[in-house]
Amino acid sequence: MIQINAVLKKEWDIHKHTFLFPVYFVVGFILAFLILMLVLTIKMGAPQFRWDFLAEQNFIVLWIMQYVIAGSIALLCSLIMINLQNTLMNKDYENHFEVFHSCQPLSILKSLSSKMLFAIGGQILLFVGMTLFLNLSISLIMGLILKQNFMLVGLNAFMTAIIYLIAGIVSFVPLSILFSSIFKKKGNLFYLLITLWSADVIIRMANQIWGLKMRYLFDFFLGFVNKFFAMLTVLDASLINKLSLQYLFSMDYLWKLLFGIAFLIASYFIYKRRELS
Repeated sequence: MIQINAVLKKEWDIHKHTFLFPVYFVVGFILAFLILMLVLTIKMGAPQFRWDFLAEQNFIVLWIMQYVIAGSIALLCSLIMINLQNTLMNKDYENHFEVFHSCQPLSILKSLSSKMLFAIGGQILLFVGMTLFLNLSISLIMGLILKQNFMLVGLNAFMTAIIYLIAGIVSFVPLSILFSSIFKKKGNLFYLLITLWSADVIIRMANQIWGLKMRYLFDFFLGFVNKFFAMLTVLDASLINKLSLQYLFSMDYLWKLLFGIAFLIASYFIYKRRELS
């Protein structure tokens, strides 16, 4: 545990600004919006707040707003997650420190697990904290303005969005880790996307020539993005929850989880045995 804490502290000291980029981005966006509102208020007078929705529509409109906010933060945290895990796995090679670190009294399993805990676990906690704070803040403010209780709306939007974040973690992130273990330099996300695209071209040709119905890899590994946005067309809160839970406990989700576990195991053995620089 002491060794793991030491690795986490070291990675935090080195990569804290990259780790906190989603916070910087959201805070910067809010500040830019407030400054713009202040400038417009000074030049054109105080804005008139208009809310032209019926009382029964307020819940679904606010749900969509907060669902999009949660999804946007989830996307940002996922990109930082992939970038961090790639950097943490291959920075020693790029800096020619692999030989030095391999001599340390820390197993590869502990070292790699600590780095993934920092990159993946840390970004999940950051997403949870940021999304809950923003959604509940919006629910509270709009509730005071419209004199309705919207707290459950914010929680519901958060819980629905996190299902699709988990889908991305169990399907796409392990595949990204596998590519990071195979290739020793940054830019592995580009190689990964090109590989998926090339494989899908071959699959499309095979499907058309032989009348097959093979599933495209982009749809398998990144299909959760389409499912996330598809929820915006379902204007029924109870149906949204039902569809999200069905997706969470579907066979498609199970296959993603199994492939994710297989990719992680393969990544460990490839990373462990690849040649030192």
